[in-house]
Parts: sequence; structure tokens; C-alpha cells
Amino acid sequence: MTKLSISSLFLILVLSYLSDGANGKVNLKEDDGKLKQLNKPAVKTIQSEDGDIIDCVDIYKQPSFDHPALKNHVIQMKPNFDFKEEKPSRKKESSKLVVSQTWQRSGSCPEGTIPIQRIRREDLLRANSIDEFGRKPKEWSPNQSK
Repeated sequence: MTKLSISSLFLILVLSYLSDGANGKVNLKEDDGKLKQLNKPAVKTIQSEDGDIIDCVDIYKQPSFDHPALKNHVIQMKPNFDFKEEKPSRKKESSKLVVSQTWQRSGSCPEGTIPIQRIRREDLLRANSIDEFGRKPKEWSPNQSK
């Protein structure tokens, strides 16, 4: 090969690498479109003390309703059966509210909304493929360790 053809080949490889993103990762144009698709408009935003951003999204605009099979789905807010009432314990139970997730210390979502952790560009860049982001691997099984 001549110097010119080696240089041309190297230039093509570099341009290909830059256009596809590092190591086959997503590129910025795809990244922005996917972020817009994944992050729904928030009614309220909560900044957690651990750095997470939680968006309170209208319950009917949640990402699961993007699936064609759920296009006209109606959410049943109350069960259609009665729960058995438990008898109160003789011991006086504490009425202290237990916060189970860190973001809940910083606020709560209004009624009619659901909390969804905001997906950031860094989250997408860690994914192997933009199309596979948020999906289980094809060989995934519940007993598989991480």
C-alpha cells in the first residue's frame, strides 16, 4: 500500500469512529432524540440529596403507554375487590413515617403523577446500544447474577 492509501484508510477509520461514537456507543444526535423520547414532560421535578433527578410525570403520559398494546389503556385506580381488614394490634404501633427511598426525603409527587428517575446522557453513553437501552439482555434470566 502506498502512503496515500494508508493515510486515506486511517482518515476513514477515524471519521467512522467519530460519527458512530466511541466504542460503538450512541452518537449525540441519536442520544438527544432518545432522551426526548424517554424523559416525559414533568409536572414537578425533585432533586434528590444523592444526585438523582426525579420527574413527577402525569400517570397517563408514563413511558409504558408508548407501547402500541397500551394505546387506549384505562388505569384502574382502585381494586375491584375488598381487602380483608386486619384487627388492630394490641401493641401501640409507631405512626412515624418511614422513608424507603432517598429522593422521598426531598419531596413527593402530586396526586395523579408517578415518580420516574430522569435518564441522563451519561446513562445512555454507558449503554452498549441506544436501541437496547433499558432492555434486558436477550439471554437474561432471573437467576443470572450481575
